[in-house]
Amino acid sequence: MSLNTAEVAKRLCRFLAFVHSKDSGRKLSFVDKNTFLGRTENYKSEIAERARNELKYEDWQESMIGSGEILACCRKAMACAGNLVYINQQYTFDNITNREHTAYSPNAERVLYDIYKAVDEKAAFTQALDVFGRHYDIIAYLFFIKDSSRFLPVSPGGFEAGLASIGVEYKISHKCSWENYTGFIDIVRSVQRIMQDILPDIDVRLIDAHSFLWIINYM
Repeated sequence: MSLNTAEVAKRLCRFLAFVHSKDSGRKLSFVDKNTFLGRTENYKSEIAERARNELKYEDWQESMIGSGEILACCRKAMACAGNLVYINQQYTFDNITNREHTAYSPNAERVLYDIYKAVDEKAAFTQALDVFGRHYDIIAYLFFIKDSSRFLPVSPGGFEAGLASIGVEYKISHKCSWENYTGFIDIVRSVQRIMQDILPDIDVRLIDAHSFLWIINYM
Protein backbone atom coordinates (compact mmCIF):
# COMPACT_ATOMS: atom_id res chain seq x y z
CA MET A 1 0.00 0.00 0.00
CA SER A 2 1.47 3.34 -1.06
CA LEU A 3 1.35 6.20 1.43
CA ASN A 4 0.77 9.90 0.89
CA THR A 5 4.23 11.10 1.87
CA ALA A 6 3.07 14.72 2.16
CA GLU A 7 0.31 13.74 4.61
CA VAL A 8 2.73 11.73 6.75
CA ALA A 9 5.20 14.64 6.67
CA LYS A 10 2.48 17.09 7.73
CA ARG A 11 1.49 14.91 10.65
CA LEU A 12 5.13 14.39 11.55
CA CYS A 13 5.65 18.16 11.75
CA ARG A 14 2.76 18.43 14.19
CA PHE A 15 4.13 15.46 16.13
CA LEU A 16 7.58 17.06 16.38
CA ALA A 17 6.10 20.35 17.57
CA PHE A 18 4.07 18.46 20.20
CA VAL A 19 7.12 16.53 21.43
CA HIS A 20 9.23 19.71 21.44
CA SER A 21 6.64 21.39 23.68
CA LYS A 22 7.02 18.51 26.14
CA ASP A 23 10.81 18.46 26.07
CA SER A 24 11.73 22.11 26.53
CA GLY A 25 14.07 22.08 23.54
CA ARG A 26 15.87 18.79 24.20
CA LYS A 27 17.10 16.89 21.16
CA LEU A 28 14.53 14.46 19.83
CA SER A 29 15.09 10.94 21.12
CA PHE A 30 12.91 7.86 21.33
CA VAL A 31 15.15 6.18 23.91
CA ASP A 32 16.65 8.88 26.17
CA LYS A 33 14.92 8.64 29.55
CA ASN A 34 15.23 12.42 29.93
CA THR A 35 12.91 13.01 26.97
CA PHE A 36 9.14 12.76 26.64
CA LEU A 37 9.30 9.88 24.14
CA GLY A 38 11.94 8.03 26.14
CA ARG A 39 9.77 8.23 29.25
CA THR A 40 6.42 7.44 27.66
CA GLU A 41 7.15 5.13 24.71
CA ASN A 42 10.45 3.30 25.07
CA TYR A 43 8.90 1.00 27.67
CA LYS A 44 7.69 -1.19 24.79
CA SER A 45 11.26 -2.00 23.78
CA GLU A 46 12.16 -2.57 27.42
CA ILE A 47 9.26 -4.99 27.80
CA ALA A 48 10.40 -6.89 24.71
CA GLU A 49 13.92 -7.20 26.11
CA ARG A 50 12.72 -8.41 29.52
CA ALA A 51 10.33 -10.88 27.94
CA ARG A 52 13.03 -12.29 25.64
CA ASN A 53 15.26 -12.78 28.67
CA GLU A 54 12.47 -14.84 30.22
CA LEU A 55 11.87 -16.83 27.04
CA LYS A 56 15.47 -17.80 26.29
CA TYR A 57 14.01 -19.40 23.19
CA GLU A 58 17.41 -19.75 21.53
CA ASP A 59 18.04 -22.60 23.99
CA TRP A 60 14.80 -24.48 23.27
CA GLN A 61 14.93 -27.97 21.81
CA GLU A 62 12.00 -29.77 20.21
CA SER A 63 12.41 -32.50 22.78
CA MET A 64 11.23 -29.99 25.43
CA ILE A 65 7.69 -30.02 24.02
CA GLY A 66 5.46 -31.73 26.55
CA SER A 67 7.77 -31.05 29.50
CA GLY A 68 6.13 -27.78 30.49
CA GLU A 69 9.44 -25.88 30.30
CA ILE A 70 8.41 -23.87 27.26
CA LEU A 71 5.05 -23.07 28.84
CA ALA A 72 6.79 -21.82 31.98
CA CYS A 73 9.09 -19.54 29.96
CA CYS A 74 6.19 -18.12 27.98
CA ARG A 75 4.07 -17.51 31.07
CA LYS A 76 6.93 -15.49 32.57
CA ALA A 77 7.25 -13.56 29.30
CA MET A 78 3.53 -12.83 29.26
CA ALA A 79 3.79 -11.53 32.83
CA CYS A 80 6.06 -8.78 31.43
CA ALA A 81 3.44 -7.59 28.92
CA GLY A 82 1.99 -4.66 30.86
CA ASN A 83 -0.45 -2.71 28.71
CA LEU A 84 0.69 -4.40 25.48
CA VAL A 85 -1.82 -7.18 26.20
CA TYR A 86 -5.21 -6.50 27.75
CA ILE A 87 -5.32 -7.88 31.28
CA ASN A 88 -8.25 -10.18 30.50
CA GLN A 89 -6.29 -11.67 27.63
CA GLN A 90 -3.28 -12.17 29.89
CA TYR A 91 -5.57 -14.27 32.09
CA THR A 92 -6.77 -16.14 29.00
CA PHE A 93 -3.17 -16.94 28.04
CA ASP A 94 -2.33 -18.03 31.58
CA ASN A 95 -5.31 -20.40 31.67
CA ILE A 96 -4.58 -21.94 28.28
CA THR A 97 -0.95 -22.56 29.24
CA ASN A 98 -1.68 -23.82 32.76
CA ARG A 99 -1.70 -27.61 32.79
CA GLU A 100 -3.81 -27.55 35.95
CA HIS A 101 -6.56 -25.37 34.47
CA THR A 102 -9.66 -26.63 32.69
CA ALA A 103 -8.92 -24.27 29.75
CA TYR A 104 -5.47 -25.79 29.21
CA SER A 105 -4.67 -26.70 25.62
CA PRO A 106 -2.34 -29.66 25.10
CA ASN A 107 -1.30 -28.05 21.79
CA ALA A 108 -0.11 -24.82 23.42
CA GLU A 109 3.49 -25.89 23.93
CA ARG A 110 3.89 -27.06 20.34
CA VAL A 111 2.40 -23.81 19.01
CA LEU A 112 4.64 -21.67 21.19
CA TYR A 113 7.68 -23.66 20.12
CA ASP A 114 6.76 -23.14 16.47
CA ILE A 115 6.28 -19.38 16.90
CA TYR A 116 9.85 -19.01 18.08
CA LYS A 117 11.66 -21.86 16.33
CA ALA A 118 9.79 -22.95 13.18
CA VAL A 119 10.67 -21.54 9.77
CA ASP A 120 7.06 -21.10 8.63
CA GLU A 121 5.90 -18.13 10.71
CA LYS A 122 2.60 -17.85 8.85
CA ALA A 123 1.69 -21.41 9.80
CA ALA A 124 2.71 -20.76 13.41
CA PHE A 125 0.51 -17.65 13.52
CA THR A 126 -2.45 -19.60 12.12
CA GLN A 127 -1.93 -22.40 14.64
CA ALA A 128 -1.79 -19.82 17.43
CA LEU A 129 -5.25 -18.60 16.39
CA ASP A 130 -6.59 -22.13 16.87
CA VAL A 131 -5.09 -22.40 20.37
CA PHE A 132 -5.40 -18.86 21.77
CA GLY A 133 -8.36 -17.56 19.77
CA ARG A 134 -8.47 -14.42 17.68
CA HIS A 135 -6.94 -12.26 20.39
CA TYR A 136 -4.78 -9.94 18.32
CA ASP A 137 -2.95 -8.50 21.30
CA ILE A 138 -1.84 -11.93 22.58
CA ILE A 139 -0.52 -13.24 19.29
CA ALA A 140 1.04 -9.96 18.14
CA TYR A 141 2.82 -9.70 21.50
CA LEU A 142 4.24 -13.20 21.18
CA PHE A 143 5.71 -12.28 17.81
CA PHE A 144 6.85 -8.82 18.94
CA ILE A 145 8.95 -10.23 21.77
CA LYS A 146 10.44 -12.74 19.34
CA ASP A 147 11.91 -9.95 17.21
CA SER A 148 10.96 -6.32 17.79
CA SER A 149 12.81 -5.26 14.64
CA ARG A 150 10.31 -7.21 12.50
CA PHE A 151 7.11 -7.46 14.54
CA LEU A 152 4.89 -5.10 16.50
CA PRO A 153 2.32 -5.20 19.30
CA VAL A 154 -1.22 -4.39 18.19
CA SER A 155 -4.07 -2.51 19.85
CA PRO A 156 -6.60 -2.53 17.00
CA GLY A 157 -8.91 0.41 17.69
CA GLY A 158 -6.26 3.01 18.41
CA PHE A 159 -4.19 2.17 15.38
CA GLU A 160 -7.08 2.26 12.95
CA ALA A 161 -7.60 5.87 13.98
CA GLY A 162 -3.88 6.66 13.78
CA LEU A 163 -3.66 5.23 10.28
CA ALA A 164 -6.78 7.11 9.21
CA SER A 165 -5.13 10.35 10.32
CA ILE A 166 -2.48 9.87 7.61
CA GLY A 167 -5.07 8.90 5.02
CA VAL A 168 -4.87 5.12 5.33
CA GLU A 169 -8.08 3.16 5.83
CA TYR A 170 -6.97 -0.20 7.20
CA LYS A 171 -9.15 -2.37 9.39
CA ILE A 172 -7.48 -4.31 12.20
CA SER A 173 -10.31 -4.94 14.68
CA HIS A 174 -11.79 -8.43 14.24
CA LYS A 175 -9.36 -9.05 11.37
CA CYS A 176 -6.70 -11.09 13.17
CA SER A 177 -4.76 -13.07 10.55
CA TRP A 178 -1.21 -13.36 9.29
CA GLU A 179 -2.09 -11.36 6.18
CA ASN A 180 -3.69 -8.56 8.18
CA TYR A 181 -0.85 -8.47 10.68
CA THR A 182 1.92 -8.37 8.10
CA GLY A 183 -0.08 -5.81 6.11
CA PHE A 184 -0.20 -3.57 9.17
CA ILE A 185 3.54 -3.99 9.73
CA ASP A 186 4.23 -3.14 6.08
CA ILE A 187 2.33 0.14 6.49
CA VAL A 188 4.21 1.02 9.67
CA ARG A 189 7.50 0.18 7.97
CA SER A 190 6.61 2.57 5.15
CA VAL A 191 5.94 5.27 7.75
CA GLN A 192 9.28 4.43 9.36
CA ARG A 193 11.08 5.00 6.04
CA ILE A 194 9.43 8.40 5.58
CA MET A 195 10.31 9.39 9.14
CA GLN A 196 13.90 8.31 8.62
CA ASP A 197 14.15 10.38 5.43
CA ILE A 198 12.84 13.46 7.24
CA LEU A 199 14.92 12.81 10.38
CA PRO A 200 18.24 11.52 9.02
CA ASP A 201 20.09 12.22 12.27
CA ILE A 202 17.72 10.03 14.32
CA ASP A 203 17.67 6.24 14.34
CA VAL A 204 13.96 5.66 13.75
CA ARG A 205 13.10 2.07 14.65
CA LEU A 206 9.99 0.22 13.55
CA ILE A 207 8.59 0.55 17.08
CA ASP A 208 9.19 4.33 16.92
CA ALA A 209 6.98 4.64 13.85
CA HIS A 210 4.43 2.58 15.80
CA SER A 211 4.64 5.14 18.64
CA PHE A 212 4.22 8.02 16.18
CA LEU A 213 1.02 6.51 14.80
CA TRP A 214 -0.32 5.96 18.31
CA ILE A 215 0.45 9.44 19.58
CA ILE A 216 -0.91 11.40 16.61
CA ASN A 217 -4.31 9.91 17.30
CA TYR A 218 -4.38 11.64 20.70
CA MET A 219 -2.68 14.97 19.96
